[in-house]
Amino acid sequence: MSFPVWSPQARVYDPLLCGSIDSTPGPAHDRGIIRAINAKYKPNKLVQGVTENTLFVGRLSPQTTKINLEKEFERFGVIKHVRVVRDIVTGFSKCYGFVEFKYKDEASRAYERSSNMELDGNLVVVEFEAARGLAGWIPRRLGGGFGGKKEAGQLRFGGRAKPFSRPIHLMNERTERNEAENALRNTAIYRPVDRSQRTEHRRSRSRSRHRSRSPRNIRSTRRSRSRHRSRSRNPSRSRNRSRSRNRSRSQTHSRYQNHWDGKSGSKSHIKRTDRDRNSSPSHIRCKKEPPDDTD
Repeated sequence: MSFPVWSPQARVYDPLLCGSIDSTPGPAHDRGIIRAINAKYKPNKLVQGVTENTLFVGRLSPQTTKINLEKEFERFGVIKHVRVVRDIVTGFSKCYGFVEFKYKDEASRAYERSSNMELDGNLVVVEFEAARGLAGWIPRRLGGGFGGKKEAGQLRFGGRAKPFSRPIHLMNERTERNEAENALRNTAIYRPVDRSQRTEHRRSRSRSRHRSRSPRNIRSTRRSRSRHRSRSRNPSRSRNRSRSRNRSRSQTHSRYQNHWDGKSGSKSHIKRTDRDRNSSPSHIRCKKEPPDDTD
């Protein structure tokens, strides 16, 4: 089934489509739609002015006059004619009017910038004139028009105040399009960018703030960051010290013999252990113990 091109605002007025929230055909839900379908409306031939330059202003306050309306819209451009529609018998305002500009671009600028405009305490609605500019137009008094109240049961969509919602078939098409794109990503045709090379390149860079500015080819060899590197700093260096606990005392004596001066009897600044103190040199005399009197 083929559907026409969707738009949030009505391009051609159809009472049955404007009575639906998503501009899809269906049964009429109120008597006003049936009355609008059977109505035959002809625009007033006495109305003068350029249709593309004329704006409809609705929901006006009963106190709004022609002077107030002109003063509010003259900031958008040169105004050619202003009219507030009134009842023929009572003379009271019907709360809507028309503003005609001299140039089309000024009328378009006023239409774009007058959204949610407040005039005399009322939030007005600004539309382009539909009586002569919209094909198939049916006014509100015959069951057509735009807007309305929910309590009245005669809501009309397709205008600026109440645009059409997106139909369900368009939402399904968007869902199908997203599913097709996801399926394309899972196939071999879609090849995502391999980020492993970027990660390796980033890891190879130095994190130091004080790294050298010289080129890489003349930089010095970096220190290895391996956890399993050798503990010996100088492999050529060797220690002759024995790790055995049962080493002889002669080795201990020879170790400290350079720190002892036999002539002057002076000691070195290096401390001696208890084991070194027991192995004293031969020229030091020890006090003899007294003989035992037990004999």
